[in-house]
Amino acid sequence: TKTVIVQGLTEQSIVPAPGDIVTAMVTVVNQRFCKCIMKCIGDVVLTRTYRGILRREDVRATEKDRVELYKSYRPGDIILARV
Repeated sequence: TKTVIVQGLTEQSIVPAPGDIVTAMVTVVNQRFCKCIMKCIGDVVLTRTYRGILRREDVRATEKDRVELYKSYRPGDIILARV
């Protein structure tokens, strides 16, 4: 008699929390924000991706009103961001 053991993939339960550093890919850029897909949280590569938005006013601490997202980001760019 042969025994077959089947093991499923364990479901990943890591979710981004405030203060986490995430690696994300920009998917859409407009004048007010960039849409992103998170690929990693810290050093952990995600099996399930999360969506996020990088708002114009959150790009830098000074001269927030002068940020032009389309000059800084393009679809496909990889960024590091703090949640």
